[in-house]
Amino acid sequence: MTDNTNGSEAANQNAMPGINVIGQYVKDLSFENPDAIKHLRGQAENPSLQVSFNINAQAIGQDTFEVALALEAEAKSDEGILYKIELVYAGAFLFRNLPEQAVQPVLYIDCPSLLFPFARRLVADLTREA
Repeated sequence: MTDNTNGSEAANQNAMPGINVIGQYVKDLSFENPDAIKHLRGQAENPSLQVSFNINAQAIGQDTFEVALALEAEAKSDEGILYKIELVYAGAFLFRNLPEQAVQPVLYIDCPSLLFPFARRLVADLTREA
């Protein structure tokens, strides 16, 4: 009698739903700091920040998708624009055995949640260094 527990465990793991991150990357980045010298003299009066996000997803192969997190932010004060940033940060994801009804939520919720901390770090570094 042969013990097939290792073979059946491997088959069960291959049948389990999963998401693999193939890679993450900056697709587009623009940063404007039009009056840097002017703002170095002191704190801006009444600063305000407007931020918008958009998520785009597309199939790039069989069970492979690209998810792009587009972020635009503009900081203004009474004196004018402090900075403006536009970032498209993307990732390629491989879905394994994902039920059809789970694909959209994973593309528009889970994948962006994995990308966001890295995009946030880029924005924080750029605005701090500018």
